[in-house]
Amino acid sequence: MFLVTIAAILALQAEPPIAPPSTAPPAQVEPAPAPTTAPIVAPIVAPITPPPVAPIVAPIVPPIVPPIVPPADAPTAINPAGIPNENTLPVEKPKRAYIVIDRVSVAAGIVESDDDAIIVLRDDKGRIKSFSKTRVISISYLLEGPAGRRVRVLFNDGRVLVGTLVEDGFEHVEVEISGIKTKYPREAVLAVKPYPTDLELYQRFRTTLEPDQYAARYTLALWLYNKKMYAESQIELESLLD
Repeated sequence: MFLVTIAAILALQAEPPIAPPSTAPPAQVEPAPAPTTAPIVAPIVAPITPPPVAPIVAPIVPPIVPPIVPPADAPTAINPAGIPNENTLPVEKPKRAYIVIDRVSVAAGIVESDDDAIIVLRDDKGRIKSFSKTRVISISYLLEGPAGRRVRVLFNDGRVLVGTLVEDGFEHVEVEISGIKTKYPREAVLAVKPYPTDLELYQRFRTTLEPDQYAARYTLALWLYNKKMYAESQIELESLLD
């Protein structure tokens, strides 16, 4: 019994003392800070500048200048450059014509009258007939002589031949090329054009120049020299000194 009492006393001594209840006020707990929200900043947008608009300008209309018409008595200068060519020669008035009326009909004869709208022919039997130029396929004016002149033959298929004229007739066209005479059917030939030699060009062109056209006459002399027509070139140069 004694031993039990001693053990109880020792057990009581071994327990920690019980602390009296505290009278201090309880510690205040600070509330957690509210989450901060960054302020919403509106993006900076550069102002939109409209593109510059060009002012509307009325178009500049040049004044209407009437064409300069030389007086009726003023001389007409043909090719003032003084270079002979086919276009500077006087136009030959056609005397005969060959007309393709349609795919099966043709007409040929002497030209009685001719204008921009109507051509009148007289055939080999003396009959006269008029044709509207807008109602036919083609009109070919035949080239007159003399025989032996140099010509250019234009064919309907596009071919071009240069030769010496023998005959430009209603039935056929005959030319001589390199000493060989050849006939071509009239319906195959579109036209026969004069193709003058250099001497013919010079002789016919010289008559179109006036004495006071010194620049054209000098150019003509140079053209003759380049064509190796030295005698004619010398004549033209010496004539400038007169």
